[in-house]
Amino acid sequence: LCYLAQSLEGTRAEEIAPLMQRQLPVIVQRLEQTLEKLRRPRGGIGPLLGAEVWWQGLQQRFEERGVDFVADRCLSDAVVPATLFDSVADNLVQNALDKQALSPDVKIVVRLQDGGERLSVSDSGEPLPEAVAAALFNAPVASESGLGIGLYHAARQAEELGYALSLAENRAGAVCFELRRQA
Repeated sequence: LCYLAQSLEGTRAEEIAPLMQRQLPVIVQRLEQTLEKLRRPRGGIGPLLGAEVWWQGLQQRFEERGVDFVADRCLSDAVVPATLFDSVADNLVQNALDKQALSPDVKIVVRLQDGGERLSVSDSGEPLPEAVAAALFNAPVASESGLGIGLYHAARQAEELGYALSLAENRAGAVCFELRRQA
């Protein structure tokens, strides 16, 4: 963002202001989370955030990317572990956007269900190959756009906090990853 602000000139410079306004709250939130981790370096679920506030922030980050968002009920009384949900959601949505970049007709839907207990990201693209799907959360898996470390790390983080990250569905037109609180 700083590079863009410095490099754009003339009428293009005006384009950066709306982007900065949307991203600054997210940057501030991430800095606060980082400072909180430094104050409390070991264990714990991390900062809890109202599910409704977290959901609105997620929508704001991806509003111009063609991602659909669906929440199944009122979230005003629910809370989510913000660091975990940010990490998982950002990773899953970015992976789906990478898939969409290769096939623009892919639709992406993010759902927050069960009062913030379950987060899912689904896309209408091609399924993951069986070998990749089998190894997905057990070790880093090389992909076309990276080393596959993100999902592996997110799954470990989820496990430590009492959640499970899984590939809930994997068929043509319906690929769905799900983060769910364990019973």
